[in-house]
Amino acid sequence: MAVWEHHRWSGHDCAFRVEGDPARGAEPLLTIHPIGVGLSGAFWRRFDAEWDRRGHGRARVHPDLLGCGASAMPRQPIRPADWADQLAVLVQERIRRPVLLLVQGASLPIAIELQAQLPEAIRGMVLAGPPSWRVMTDPARPRLSQALWHGFFATPAGNLFYRYARTRRFLRSFSERELFDDPAAVDEEWLAMLQDGARDPASRHAVFSFLAGFWRRDWGPRLVTLNCPVLALFGEHASGISRSGRRDTPQRKLADYTSHLSDVSARLLPGRNVLPWEAPGPFVEAVMEWISRLPAAGR
Repeated sequence: MAVWEHHRWSGHDCAFRVEGDPARGAEPLLTIHPIGVGLSGAFWRRFDAEWDRRGHGRARVHPDLLGCGASAMPRQPIRPADWADQLAVLVQERIRRPVLLLVQGASLPIAIELQAQLPEAIRGMVLAGPPSWRVMTDPARPRLSQALWHGFFATPAGNLFYRYARTRRFLRSFSERELFDDPAAVDEEWLAMLQDGARDPASRHAVFSFLAGFWRRDWGPRLVTLNCPVLALFGEHASGISRSGRRDTPQRKLADYTSHLSDVSARLLPGRNVLPWEAPGPFVEAVMEWISRLPAAGR
């Protein structure tokens, strides 16, 4: 049974949902959801159902990142380091033991920042549909990000844009075009989750932080020095939203990660860009298999 809890970070209330008892058994899974209209820790709902169906038993902790879900929604740009700081407090003060990270898509920089802060607390990472290597090593221009934030996203025009972006029509169209392999998989449960998560217009600040590109930098040097095991899972029909990312096939993405990371396993799974939701069965199976091969803690 899920239990909702809260903690404080930098004066903000941060919510997280716990499945199982993180203090008992093997290291818990700590998830990092994607940033997008209406997205929060609820993104892992179908993953949880499949995990429990298979009776694995390992606890899971699902934070709502700052600006998302039930967490505080400050009117300010939020960067990966901010979200990592939030999660570091959660690990140190509430979980109080090492974790395995499950990170979706372009939230990967948050996991990189968190691992740098707490290297001994991160036993491994599962990357679900990470961006292409080209995107992860292509920095945005900081002045352009600031200009987008102040010149559009922080204005009434930005507010109007978000009101349109959270309509069911837009959410369905975007999900069918950019996220799911099968348009029929964009069902009522998915759309209702997004609409509920975007109900508060203040949720736009986290989304706009992502769209402005505050997460974009050359993460290559940090990625190649990760000192924990990594599992990278890509959809067989994975695509990129940015122009640079669209040029890379799923096979190219897989090859780039396996050639650059020192301790990595990688594979393709059925689906496109939201594997934990779109293909929870194959995704959970791959994660469980990888976990079973990890060395025991302390070795």
